[in-house]
Amino acid sequence: MKYGLIGKGISKSLSPAIHRLIFQELAIAEEYLLYELEEEEVENHLNSFRSGGTGRNVTMPYKQVVMPFLDEIDPAAQAIGAVNTISNGDGGLKGWNTDYWGFAWMLKRLKGTPQGKSVAFLGTGGVMKAGFRYFYDHGASEIWIVSRDPEKTKRQFEGADWWKDPRVKWLDYRGLEEIQGDYLVNCTPCGMVAGLPACAVSESVVQNFHAVLEVIYHPWETELVRMARKLGKSAENGFSLLLGQAMVAEEIWQKRTLSDSMFEEIYEELSSREENR
Repeated sequence: MKYGLIGKGISKSLSPAIHRLIFQELAIAEEYLLYELEEEEVENHLNSFRSGGTGRNVTMPYKQVVMPFLDEIDPAAQAIGAVNTISNGDGGLKGWNTDYWGFAWMLKRLKGTPQGKSVAFLGTGGVMKAGFRYFYDHGASEIWIVSRDPEKTKRQFEGADWWKDPRVKWLDYRGLEEIQGDYLVNCTPCGMVAGLPACAVSESVVQNFHAVLEVIYHPWETELVRMARKLGKSAENGFSLLLGQAMVAEEIWQKRTLSDSMFEEIYEELSSREENR
């Protein structure tokens, strides 16, 4: 089939529902399938895709695995070090990271901008790298990378093109309590994974930021989002990131711009269902 998602443990993915609604809006008679693969099957799948596919999304644990098998990688995806979208142009496969642009959709829902703003990222995983790169490329004035071991984290990113940029600073969670900023972005699994704290930070930290971006959407309202709204802060959960990155993937595959109104229609249709899951 032309479109689908490759990954592992993906049976409950929302991607088919999202992409089928986009196809419906665009009057495209296509399906979007899930491809549950073992790592040793990824290369063969991509080789088959070259001759008969248009688009693939990629989720964990294969966002880095696919990269050596591609012919071209978009600069943002190369800088992030992960691919979540592949387009097929006459047999030539190009990798993209549309999570990068998913953060633009999150900010759009908050009526926010990265330009001239300060942002603190909690966590250092793949989605944080996409968000970091988006804010960095679009003029954030100050970016804090927050982890339990800042020196270890700093070494992890050594050699990046931004590594010595004075806008980027490294903090532990105690140091985070001493700063104020515009956006607090949670890229940790806190609030979603049993056995971890419900929230990575205290209410006093949330109080020091104007708005919260939460990459989790199950549960729909994490403790961080609840806390932010209780304090009168703007807060957006990760569903807009998920939908936004899917919209951008379709823009790449269909070679056309999708409207804000389409985003809002699909958001309303699916979010009401997800909120009550």
